[in-house]
Amino acid sequence: MPDINRKVTIAFAAALVIAVLATIALLMPVPSRGRMFPAIGDMVHAPMFAGLTIGMFFGLQILLPTSSIKTIRTRAVVVGFLVLVFGVASEIVQDFFGRSGNLHDAVSDALGISGALCVIVAWTLHRPTVAARSTWASKPFCWALVVTGILMIGLSWISPVATIHDTLASRREFPLLASFERQAELERWHFRDCSGSLSTQDATLGAQSLEIKFPASQAGNATLFEIKRDWSNAQSLMLEVAVDEKRSCDVNAFVLQIVDQSHGREYRDVFRKEVLIKRGEKQTITIPRQQWISRKSDRPLQLEWIRAINLIITEPSEETVVRVDDIRLSLGEQSKG
Repeated sequence: MPDINRKVTIAFAAALVIAVLATIALLMPVPSRGRMFPAIGDMVHAPMFAGLTIGMFFGLQILLPTSSIKTIRTRAVVVGFLVLVFGVASEIVQDFFGRSGNLHDAVSDALGISGALCVIVAWTLHRPTVAARSTWASKPFCWALVVTGILMIGLSWISPVATIHDTLASRREFPLLASFERQAELERWHFRDCSGSLSTQDATLGAQSLEIKFPASQAGNATLFEIKRDWSNAQSLMLEVAVDEKRSCDVNAFVLQIVDQSHGREYRDVFRKEVLIKRGEKQTITIPRQQWISRKSDRPLQLEWIRAINLIITEPSEETVVRVDDIRLSLGEQSKG
């Protein structure tokens, strides 16, 4: 009896510690600026839920040992289901703790649980009492299950690894601000009352451009919000813009805004440049530094802390498609060196 009580105590304590740590990890707020920390957090989901599933399953095996394949199978399915419910519930309640749940995290949780179940099945088949009476208990098959479980966890890393790669590449490529050669670049943009996607048309740098669809009679804007903040040594801003020949108005008022950290509630408290572009026309837009600092305003732009670039078509009378590529700064001699 003391032996059983000791096992129950250990199993209960282990389950409690795992549950508390998982809850803290899932609900603890992460730094909101940038994509690096959230992406690293996304990579933790699948391994954590795989470990939670394996820990709960083997905890039950210690607490209530059994050699029945049917009982082990039922136990594994029930544990996997309960852990999945815990994961989905944690995504739902994250909004109350300064975080936001998303579908990718729930899918990562499910992949981690599925990977853990593969390992559990391999362990079950590899046991001597099972191996003697199962045609599926060969070592190659068991190892294949383990590898499949690992690959499931790796599958959940594809998106966050792409995000981390793009974050590092954006720092390395500066003063280039956007080239649209990676799908993850779209994560740097926010599209309000418009939509954005990668396109192979009108690409001037590399193979792809950004295609923005502005609906008719709506003041939509596309915002590049993840950029190098310090523009104090920038001499000009340049970008390539093309308006679709078939899907646009005859003349389009293309507006570019530069928004700094000191931008107030007044929407006009930004640098604003308007360029008229005809249907089917392509333009290289260059905005020299002198225009930023001599704008008609009571205060100059805070060049040491630029927050965003907005791209706008002013309330088009019909759906208008604009393609943008090669957004970059030119730097002074000090930054080049």
